[in-house]
Amino acid sequence: MEIYREHGAGWSLWTYKDIGLQGIVHAAPDSPYLRRIRPALEQKERLGTDSWGGSDAGVRDILDPIDALFEREFPGYEPYPWGRRQHIAGLVRHGGSAGVQVSGDRDRGHRVRRTGRLAHVPLRIRAAFEHSRAPPRTGGTAPCRACHDA
Repeated sequence: MEIYREHGAGWSLWTYKDIGLQGIVHAAPDSPYLRRIRPALEQKERLGTDSWGGSDAGVRDILDPIDALFEREFPGYEPYPWGRRQHIAGLVRHGGSAGVQVSGDRDRGHRVRRTGRLAHVPLRIRAAFEHSRAPPRTGGTAPCRACHDA
């Protein structure tokens, strides 16, 4: 922040509120919204479909044979900037697994809408992100607060 201030540069924070790792404030873990989507979040964690803060540990049994195949068949394949291993992991985790997960969520959503169980959800979801209910991430807020208060 000091560098920005020193040079009179502007900055913005595009992740003000979220449910992941980056927002300055986030929905509380016990909020109705996070309770509702917890199974999908747990699945995302198992499949490693998030780029930020995700892990490929749950899908290494799929990725290791693909890595070995590329090592044998394309030994010099090292795409810029992260190399073969991360490139392949990204294609599988974020393309394959995420696509199937979204399709499954969409199908599940249609079943819920047909049963009429979503009528009350929008208000509960919105309430999860109200300032009074969205706790701050202290690690992320401290530098911003210090810059703002200076």
